This record gives sequence, C-alpha cells and structure tokens, in this order.
Amino acid sequence: MNEAAGAVAHLRWERNGTFSRDYSLRGGRDVAALRFPKLISAQAEGSIGGRSYILTRKGILRPVVTVLQSPFDQEIATMRLRMGGGQLELIDGRRFTLVREGTFKNSWSFRDEKGTELVSFKVPAFKLRVGEVKVSPAVERDKQLPLLLLIGWYVIVQILDQGVSS
Repeated sequence: MNEAAGAVAHLRWERNGTFSRDYSLRGGRDVAALRFPKLISAQAEGSIGGRSYILTRKGILRPVVTVLQSPFDQEIATMRLRMGGGQLELIDGRRFTLVREGTFKNSWSFRDEKGTELVSFKVPAFKLRVGEVKVSPAVERDKQLPLLLLIGWYVIVQILDQGVSS
C-alpha cells in the first residue's frame, strides 16, 4: 500500500486469549469484535460501527460466505471464496476482490473494481492469530469500510484454520 499517497490508518486484529476464537480489532481502542461461539463451527458473530452481523460459510467445492445484519437477519453481502481470497458483493451492488498477495505470504488485500487497494491485512509469521491492517485514505470514510474489515478478517481466519488442520 502506498503510504506516501496520504495518511494510512493502522489497525490490528488480535485474538482474545490463547485458546479463544474471539478477536478484537484495535486502533487505540477496540473498534470491532468477531467471535466464533462454537468451537467447531464456521458461523461467527461480528460487531463494528454499532452494528451486529452474523457471518456463515457454506459449501465445500464452491464455498460462499453470507453476511446477515442483526437483528432482522437481512442478507447484506455474499462472498464467493476461491484460491485464498474471493469476490465480495454487497447489497448495493458494489464488488470488491480479496486477493492473496502470494502463495507463501500471509497477506491479503481488498481491491475495488478498478483494482485499487483499499484495505490490506498481514499476518506475521509465527503469530497466526494477529492481523496487521492498513486502511487506504481512499476508503477511510466509506460506509462499507466496517464490512470490509470484518469480512476480510473472518475469511482470513477461515483460511488460517484450514492451513493448520491440513
């Protein structure tokens, strides 16, 4: 991400305890939460920006993540997963692509339809439950940023879990 283009916001996803499947996004204060209430389940509960969401992954050959906004269970986004990333489509029709930066790198970025990098996630080696997040100034005030932060980390946790179990 080109930091010379403007100020870049730095955030950090952290696991809340050694054996916990709960995460907090921090940036001077807690910004968001993502928790997996069941030990062996792909369903998660997330909250960010005063809103609550349910994230669920379904399918094996063509996995899809659906995002429901609580309390009305309105589907607001779907993400079709593929090759360590995927295509996210929001209810308003906007699309974003989560791209893995390399086969052996634990870094991903969300890009818009023009290919502009908006949010990047980097998981340091040997710290598989910590994610360094950089937010581009181009998306800092976008109302969809909270979803990108939450869905991105949810998908990355799923990818990391698969890597540990295989």
